[in-house]
Amino acid sequence: MALLYLLAAGASVGIARYQQHLEGGREQERQLQERLQAVVQSAGVGMCLCDSHTGRFLTVNDALCRFFGRSEAELLACTWQELTHPDDLAADQRLALQLQRGELDSYRLRKRFLRPDGGSIWGDLVVACTRNADGTVRDLIGQISDVSELVAKTAYLEAASSAGVVGVWDWDVPRDVLTWDPVMFRLYGVRGEGPGTREAWEKAVHPDDKPFVLQELQAALRGWREYQPRFRVVWPDGSIHHLQARSRTSYGPDGAPLRMIGVNYDVTEQVEREQEVEQQRQLLATTLDALVDPLLVLTFVDRRQPRGASPPELCIAEVNPAAASFFARSQPQLLGQPLEQVLPVSLNGNLHAALQAVARGGPTLVAEAQPVWLREGSELALHSEGDEPLVLDLRAVAVREGLVLSFRDVSEQRRAASRLAASEERYRLLTENASDVVFRGTLDGVTEWITGSVTTLLGWTPDDLIGRPFGPFVHPDDLELLQEVRAGFARGERRQFRLRVLCRNGGYRWVSVNARGLTAADGPLVGIVGSWRDAQTDVEAEAELDRRARIDPLTGLYNRQEILEQLERLTEKQGHPGQRKEDVGSLAVLFCDIDHFKAINDHHGHGGGDAVL
Repeated sequence: MALLYLLAAGASVGIARYQQHLEGGREQERQLQERLQAVVQSAGVGMCLCDSHTGRFLTVNDALCRFFGRSEAELLACTWQELTHPDDLAADQRLALQLQRGELDSYRLRKRFLRPDGGSIWGDLVVACTRNADGTVRDLIGQISDVSELVAKTAYLEAASSAGVVGVWDWDVPRDVLTWDPVMFRLYGVRGEGPGTREAWEKAVHPDDKPFVLQELQAALRGWREYQPRFRVVWPDGSIHHLQARSRTSYGPDGAPLRMIGVNYDVTEQVEREQEVEQQRQLLATTLDALVDPLLVLTFVDRRQPRGASPPELCIAEVNPAAASFFARSQPQLLGQPLEQVLPVSLNGNLHAALQAVARGGPTLVAEAQPVWLREGSELALHSEGDEPLVLDLRAVAVREGLVLSFRDVSEQRRAASRLAASEERYRLLTENASDVVFRGTLDGVTEWITGSVTTLLGWTPDDLIGRPFGPFVHPDDLELLQEVRAGFARGERRQFRLRVLCRNGGYRWVSVNARGLTAADGPLVGIVGSWRDAQTDVEAEAELDRRARIDPLTGLYNRQEILEQLERLTEKQGHPGQRKEDVGSLAVLFCDIDHFKAINDHHGHGGGDAVL
């Protein structure tokens, strides 16, 4: 009996331990299931568990719901066959059948899946399974990765490669085997196919680019950055071509590079265009630097705060040395600065508005004598005088995203022009109100300009004389004098003389002329300038004095002095050397007197004698 009790007690303990072990196993299984569920739900790729017979989803994670664009409940009500694109269903079913037969333990397939909107999405599918003790499949385990973007890029790459635009290469790094597709050989100017060597590739790289390319290659192998240099290759015929490389590198668990797959494509035309653009840019920079006039390139820059209401500002994108000198700043100091910093909007509102309109595609702005106000106390105030604004001739032309503004400071020219205009006005008033006639003529005697006082003097208007030779208006007896004084003008002499000038009424009038040759700034004689003054009264007065000096006032006959001078002249003429004898005439002098005239004077006085005479 005691033995039976001992056996019963031992059995009870064994049963209790077995139950404890069974409960521990169930707890461990529950924990494993929880962990598995947590792993599945936290996975970044879509994961699912499907019934091996019906294909219905048994378990799905959030990533798979996002991939299909459906909720968990919607997916659990579907089968994987219903969500497979019809064109890809047969291939998937064939692989699944091989899995059921035990011919495969797992398979991979890239295929399309259906979305709720009727579209499709590419995914990489990996399928594995769990089996029963008899080897039959119990459950299907699936993993799906979204590869739509990769497929799109692959399609583009395949199309580019088929068109001969992009060459594809594959480098097995551990074995150092480099494989090129046919396009790669064409890009390097050689014929061939199949594998190549890295040494052959290095030989084709331009010597000046090789250090850089190898440096980038090593950086990619170490995982520092992707391999994507632009470099030159030298073809067997000596021609140089520019290639762009891009690649992806895969690494082993230890971080060692295993494989590098990439592409090359020809960018020679692009590089040549870039070089042309750079040459044009340098030419433009040189031209800007050589310009005498200041020039600014202005572009819009939006400096607004999130709640700002002000429009974008025009800022200085390019500035030439002339503009930097004008604004009394260096080029770096001006670059990027708002235009308002040099031309305040508060003082130049209309100009800023006009420039804003041009920058937005408006017509070219051409403004002459544009007043520009500068900020008080600025260094730019040195350009202006007192409170006066600067005066600029400016031109603004629209370009992409802005405008080009060139200008010229004409403040001093405008002030000089104003002073000149005032001087000319004073001169005009002087000439128009002066009694003397002022004229300017050419060296051959054509009148170019003459004051209106000629009308008062001679009756002619200025238009009657301007553009006409002066000779026909001179008395014939004075033409010889006119030719003589012109010769003096040519020698640079100033001459004062009198001559008779034709009046509008047909008579002649004496004028006194004071004139000289007019020389250009560089020295040569270019014309004649002078003035006339009325000399008719003076000539008549002088003639009367002369007459009185030669005529006896009582009888109106020549006086004794005049008679003697005329006799002397006649005598000289008769005895002129070289005169022919037959031309020599006779000279007689008749003296007449009145007898007994003294008695008349004595008796009647000198008054009576004068009356008798």
